[in-house]
Amino acid sequence: MVLLHLLRCMEPMLAQNVRQNFELLYARREMLPLVSNHRTRIFEAIMAGEPEQAREASHRHLAFIEEILLDRSREQSRRERSLRRLQQRKDENSGS
Repeated sequence: MVLLHLLRCMEPMLAQNVRQNFELLYARREMLPLVSNHRTRIFEAIMAGEPEQAREASHRHLAFIEEILLDRSREQSRRERSLRRLQQRKDENSGS
């Protein structure tokens, strides 16, 4: 009962996170054919009645998505560090 309540409370947050991830992914147009290919492989394995192949295709797809999101996070961190450095230099130069 407690677990069910916890999951219901987390549902909006999880839905928002999934939506955000889709937006980030679809902002990178070059990724769309790759994602479509992964989904096709999963679908075809399911339709062929091959659960192990479907599972493997799903794992590959999730690993791919995770890598894209990690790359995006790293890019964002680099940008933020660069902006902080620029701001710090600006502050140092204006204080001189």
